[in-house]
Amino acid sequence: MPESRNYYCSNKFKFLKIDAEQKTTYNCHAASPHVIDLAWLRDNPGQLFNRPVNVNERQMMLANQRNKSCEQNCFRAEDNGAVGPRIIENHVDRTHTEVVTMPERMDLTVSSECNLSCSYCCREFSSSWRQDLVKNGSYTDLGENDARYQLTPIDRVLLRVSQKNRQESELYQLLNQELSMVGPYLENLTVTGGEPFLNNNLTEILANVKNIKTIKLFTSLGVSPTRFKKIISQLTGYENLTIAVSMENLEQHHEFNRYGSSWSDCLKNLATLKEYNMKTIFHSVLSNLTVHGFAAFYNRFKDHYIEFDLAYQPTFIPVYVIDDHSRYTILKQFDSIDLLKKELIMKSLNSVPSEQQRQQTSNFLTQFVQRRPGLNLNIFPADFLKWLNINVV
Repeated sequence: MPESRNYYCSNKFKFLKIDAEQKTTYNCHAASPHVIDLAWLRDNPGQLFNRPVNVNERQMMLANQRNKSCEQNCFRAEDNGAVGPRIIENHVDRTHTEVVTMPERMDLTVSSECNLSCSYCCREFSSSWRQDLVKNGSYTDLGENDARYQLTPIDRVLLRVSQKNRQESELYQLLNQELSMVGPYLENLTVTGGEPFLNNNLTEILANVKNIKTIKLFTSLGVSPTRFKKIISQLTGYENLTIAVSMENLEQHHEFNRYGSSWSDCLKNLATLKEYNMKTIFHSVLSNLTVHGFAAFYNRFKDHYIEFDLAYQPTFIPVYVIDDHSRYTILKQFDSIDLLKKELIMKSLNSVPSEQQRQQTSNFLTQFVQRRPGLNLNIFPADFLKWLNINVV
């Protein structure tokens, strides 16, 4: 690699993601996880952000060296001429020189309970994905991505343990302690899942962090309108709260890529957010399966603020893993889209997929549909399906 390339990312010095269910932390929302050493955490209260592995990664950043946890979503994408999260989010400028620091931003995964199995997700972040793997078995022929779709011993335990018992565990209690100790340093808190609105303690969790400057609460609107309205009605006093709606498609495209979701229920839940005057934005995940219907979504909701992530995991799902005709059509659509940083999407679209990525997309999409009766592949362009060698009956 040329010496002039910059491998620094400021997220390594200020961002902490906690997933209590998987017993992992992420030193950046786009990084790969590190397992929490419970014994170490007992002996070092308040230092979850400064474990040896985190300090070592920051030392590598300051020495302009690649570290393994940043490979999957940033460095690999950039190697292929695409754009990774650290560039999209403007984290390449040096902001820190010390390797021991405290987080300014935190992503708290409250639970993996979720009634959706989104096309870009997997068993790690969705209980619905786990249940599918129990019922139908593992996915096959996806190369290095196979592990995302194979049950682990932890997954099997999580399917048996109740939400109440998980939240009473020692790890949860220690992580609550960590949250209270780093709270004074935090400027931004993001609450994710799974689906946070399925967590029975969501309002209590938010009450404990209500003094943080900004709180962003993610939802795919996949819960029943009755439950959603009940919880939203209890959150009206949070002036620092933004509801981030995970959505990038409409109608059939939406119900395909966020399988388990009802479009009509989504509209009712959006109406509830408007009724209670909740600050709302959209967060779109753009992949080779969601990008086809994104222009229609944008045209309907363009009066709202829309932010986006580019999906790079699994490795066959980036936006550029499409046929040439679809690529041309989508690039033309983006000419008339007034989206902040859209040029980064267009740059990634111009990357060239490998034959392996094409074949793995075909393998995945075929298995995804076989497990979910009623899905209609005709929502995708005929040229895309032909490129994947998928025949629609």
